Amino acid sequence: MTMALILVAIFYLWRLWLLQTVAINRDEFEHLHAAFLISQGLIPYRDFWEHHTPGFWFMLVPLYRWYPVERNPDAAVAFIFMARRASMVFAGVCLALTFVLARMWGGGRVAWIAAALLSTCVAFMYKTLEVRPDVPATALWLGYLATTFAAFGAIAARKQSSLFALSGLLLGGALMCTQKILVALPALVLAMLWYLVAGEGRHLRRLANCLWQVAGFCVPILAMVAFFEAHGALRAFVYSNLATNLKWRSGLPFPGALPWVFHQNTMLVSLGIVGVLLEAWRRLRDRAFTRDKFLLLATLGAIAGLVELPEAWPQYYLSFMPLLAIYAAGVLNSAVDKALELASAQPNSALPQYLGAGTLALVLLALSVSPGLEMRSLFAAWTDTRQLSQLRWVILHSSPTDTVLDCWSGLGVFRPNAYFYSMLYGQVLSTSERERLAADLMSGRMAPKLVFPSHDLLKWVSPNARAALLKNYMTVPGEGFIFSRITSEEQLQTLPPEASSARSARSAGGPK
Repeated sequence: MTMALILVAIFYLWRLWLLQTVAINRDEFEHLHAAFLISQGLIPYRDFWEHHTPGFWFMLVPLYRWYPVERNPDAAVAFIFMARRASMVFAGVCLALTFVLARMWGGGRVAWIAAALLSTCVAFMYKTLEVRPDVPATALWLGYLATTFAAFGAIAARKQSSLFALSGLLLGGALMCTQKILVALPALVLAMLWYLVAGEGRHLRRLANCLWQVAGFCVPILAMVAFFEAHGALRAFVYSNLATNLKWRSGLPFPGALPWVFHQNTMLVSLGIVGVLLEAWRRLRDRAFTRDKFLLLATLGAIAGLVELPEAWPQYYLSFMPLLAIYAAGVLNSAVDKALELASAQPNSALPQYLGAGTLALVLLALSVSPGLEMRSLFAAWTDTRQLSQLRWVILHSSPTDTVLDCWSGLGVFRPNAYFYSMLYGQVLSTSERERLAADLMSGRMAPKLVFPSHDLLKWVSPNARAALLKNYMTVPGEGFIFSRITSEEQLQTLPPEASSARSARSAGGPK
């Protein structure tokens, strides 16, 4: 499958250029900021607001020691690109695990087709370029699926138990990177119960395997619980990751980004759904459990779980895009086999020599053209030049201890917060918290060096608070929506000459 390998290599290496040019998503700034605050000794949920599980942040924290991001703008930019290269590594792991899982499911040719289809998937390329926990979570999720799939086929009891324990560990790790994995758990539990009741082997051995998997699943969760309990933040950890997200409501419920994802990945999604439906028709007609049924239930659970999420952004599709690629590869492989079978049935036909690998190579090449053009157009329109310029300005014109109030720009990524909430968008703040924030800005109790306001902030604060904000802060010329606190000298320069003289006399002890 030379063409598949070429496509995988081209689209994967393209990332080396894209990761330095594509605009930085505000979610990336959010996760980089959370990891930065942890590297400064703060505890998430207790010392600053967040609503994601922290596994990915802890992966990034050790890397900060090599980059003086708070003092050196070049180091700050280099760290962002380094973090994106880490995402590139995780994306490579996703491709490799998709290949492994597809090979166990349908053979070598299906594996190469699946890897090529996933490589040319616009949603996969777009979201795995970014610094976000969904990328390592997808790698861990696919590791869980591949390990469990292999465990069902293992013969030696010790090897099988080890694989089940490892699969649980990987699933727990994925959950500690993103709690969105929870939506697939009902389908996974159903699959394991089916295995327990109607799987191969002795019942006690199947029960032991299930317990090993549960034990492995609990390890990363208990480790995280122990960490936050030791730092007096367990209650905040649970509330922020469960209660906050269960109450979350946004403007992007299901179908959310589905029309965009389907438009950008029409052939992959269409062939994948056909493949899932055909697999369901073949596999779900008998009672006996097989590992193919496990993979099918996991796929259906991941897709169905999207409906339950309060938001449906493109990154939420990463959990099942590799699985759709596998089933789409199965459809293409079956179509080629059927064409070969029909052609071989015709005597003296020269058609078979043009089918097979050559035909499949042409099909893959044709399927890669439209996604490639979509990516080129998409990424050319979203560049990071302006963002990096503003970030450099922030590092150069503020000290590492200067606080910032960042509504939702991400430019305060390497600065401490002036407020418990590092983001002031949407439904994060209650009405009373908004009023308290406005009062603190008016009174001066909160006096960040820099403010990166949004139109929402200027809209919901009171006229008096807005006037106080505009009085104490000035817009930085040429830097867009950045407000810098006016120093006493700058305030003096902006006063009329009479007021300036009187203020100078008072400061010198003259007539009042």
